[in-house]
Amino acid sequence: MGEYEPKIEVHFPYTVTAAKGSTIRMECFALGNPVPTISWRKVNGPTPSKGRLRKSQAVLEIPNVQLEDAGTYECKAENSRGRNVFRGQLQVYTYPHWVDRLNDTQLDSGDQLRWECKATGKPRPTYHWLKNGVSFLQESRIEMVNGVLMIHSVNQSD
Repeated sequence: MGEYEPKIEVHFPYTVTAAKGSTIRMECFALGNPVPTISWRKVNGPTPSKGRLRKSQAVLEIPNVQLEDAGTYECKAENSRGRNVFRGQLQVYTYPHWVDRLNDTQLDSGDQLRWECKATGKPRPTYHWLKNGVSFLQESRIEMVNGVLMIHSVNQSD
């Protein structure tokens, strides 16, 4: 067939999404003659030192992914006839984690209830308020803004 430059035939998706603490594998396989060598790098920062190369460097495996591992990764296939490059993004998310939790509360009829929940996570968590497993009905005396629930003038039904 003669010599020809590398052509990346199989590559990881343009966007790889992973949960913090998981293991990810990004593949980059190229054809070429002579057989191309594959190299990896993180474009904007150091490639994680815990990263391991598998299958003749065609797979970059990163165990225990952390937020700082997120970024653009590049695989490069090279031989004496040329090179080919593929880039994709690694996005790392974290599950919501409670920072502030609710406490049981007893109030007199007519008092105001103010409960606030706070959670961290990536992407930023959104909040949904439920009463006995059912979404609150919007009323003039009930306000729900992000992690804050306010009930003006509580009554027995609350």
